[in-house]
Amino acid sequence: MPQFSVVSYGYSASRWVAFALASHPDVFVAHGTYALNSIMDGNPEAERDKGASGDRLDPLTRGRTDLQLKDYSLGELYELCQTQYPGRASYGNVHTFVPRELFYKADFEHVKPSVFHLVREPFAFVTSHTSGVLQAEEVPELCEHYQRFFNLFRERFPHIQECQWFDPASIQQKAFLVSCYTLFNLAQDIRRYGAKMTTVRMEELTIDIDCLKSACEQITGLEYDKATLQVLFNTGALNLHQKKQSDKPIGYDTWMPWQQEAFRYVLSEELYEYLNELGYPLPTLSFRYKQFD
Repeated sequence: MPQFSVVSYGYSASRWVAFALASHPDVFVAHGTYALNSIMDGNPEAERDKGASGDRLDPLTRGRTDLQLKDYSLGELYELCQTQYPGRASYGNVHTFVPRELFYKADFEHVKPSVFHLVREPFAFVTSHTSGVLQAEEVPELCEHYQRFFNLFRERFPHIQECQWFDPASIQQKAFLVSCYTLFNLAQDIRRYGAKMTTVRMEELTIDIDCLKSACEQITGLEYDKATLQVLFNTGALNLHQKKQSDKPIGYDTWMPWQQEAFRYVLSEELYEYLNELGYPLPTLSFRYKQFD
């Protein structure tokens, strides 16, 4: 039976996409490390209302309910899904793994799920991810997680600490730098696994119902009812992990000088070229390093 995995580094409407995929009665979808049944027994309207009420930390906490999902072999994970929700025509997950986590699985070649890479325009991704890291400061477990990630970043990118603007005590800088580091990892994954993944751009799914329908059908191998998808599409993205976005454009030119320099010091010319493979119109930039791993 068809099995799929939509890998993602997050901040790309992944939960909304999971609900869209699950709108087909013959599809099972797990999302992230939420409880296994969070999509199948969930309600997007209730989640949207919860976010509108101001409870935007909910996905940052509830989204770590079942971290064990990452530890299962792929065979064990899909078997668990089939046991709890038998009789579906297609089983899969969205944002349970980033690309390297999925391809590192010892039984990947045996299970061979169809792999799709859900992405967002890189500069918008960094901006949104930064917002999420800042909000995570309110959750002790997540705050510690990102501090460890920041410490690792400082070890791996010692040249950043030579910049005059660098302040290791700045929460804003920590959030931005670990977000750039995440994009760095994403670019590495494209280099390693890009040929094994089909790119799915968040922006196309959220502005074009036909693109959403086509993507759902490509991912699951099943035909979707456009009218059913239209209900979810018309109500808009969940956006629970961040505050309401303004209408101002998000891009490299909107960043502060230290952010622009940081980006060009973390990413290399080579990795930026791999980001270009995502299909977004990216500005031409000069990087400190031609290659850096």
